[in-house]
Amino acid sequence: MNLTSRRTLLTLLLTFVSPVLLAQDAFPSRPVKIIVPFAVGGGVNTMVEIMRAAITRELGQPLVAEYRPGAAGMVGVQALLNAPADGYTLLLHSTSLASGQAINPTPGFDARTDLKPISNLAFSSFALVVSKNVPAKTLPELVAYANANPGKLNYASTGIGGSTHLAAELMKQALGNIPIVHIPYKASGAVITAIASGEIDMTMEFPNNMKAHVDAGSGRFLAIAAKQRDPLIPDVPIFSEAGFPAVEIGAWLALFGPAKLADPIADKLQAAFAKAAKDPQVVERFRQVGYSSIGSTREQLAQQLSADTIRYTALVKSANIKAQ
Repeated sequence: MNLTSRRTLLTLLLTFVSPVLLAQDAFPSRPVKIIVPFAVGGGVNTMVEIMRAAITRELGQPLVAEYRPGAAGMVGVQALLNAPADGYTLLLHSTSLASGQAINPTPGFDARTDLKPISNLAFSSFALVVSKNVPAKTLPELVAYANANPGKLNYASTGIGGSTHLAAELMKQALGNIPIVHIPYKASGAVITAIASGEIDMTMEFPNNMKAHVDAGSGRFLAIAAKQRDPLIPDVPIFSEAGFPAVEIGAWLALFGPAKLADPIADKLQAAFAKAAKDPQVVERFRQVGYSSIGSTREQLAQQLSADTIRYTALVKSANIKAQ
């Protein structure tokens, strides 16, 4: 091949390759949109606002949230799948991405293959809280009372197959499948109100959401489903400290892109969001609303999603939970 032919070949290669490389190098050149598959005003809304300034600084472009609730989060997921895989449209989702698929598998969709993990941003453990009407003041006392009065105690969740329902089922199993009755509600706020009023006996909920009610005497924390005690409620034991099998369950909040998103762009997004999640101001504000800041790698989030999907699928089967 002579010199002229080599130059011609090189020019042709650059014609095809350079636009892709330049696009990735220039990313992002406009605002980045995050689809949130939940209603405005909830905890996820707060988390987005906490991160907005830090991530705008890291990306050099504004962060825009678009709320697309409905169909247990699938409306938001579908909006991402229908968007161009260019990094300008992302999805902020929770543990319900795994638990929802376990209880109600969607034909033609698997989060583990149809989404590209970017970063796990934050996590909060669930705690077992009982109303003031429940006579038990410790976990062993609760188990003894429930077994002596089968079916008398109940527990609330935010819906069949939801994260609080599955957390409560794990709690039940750890406590020897105590005979308590499940009463599903439609929203976390309704569950919290029901516990505070004594309408419901117990639930699994984030400590931050229940602490004010507990401090006011409307309920009691009996255990936290974590590896170690929570600084927010340091006097509350973990399950194993109370003499029962360990229970570790909570909710993560993570960022995903479409499966076809180019790895260099996914890597750039991961670096920016992980750095923003570890900003001292973000860490402190996350702590104030009951979350631990994570900022994981893409691989760590992929492993978390896979492990949780497998775990919840097994739980749904063992507890015979049916979607309604």
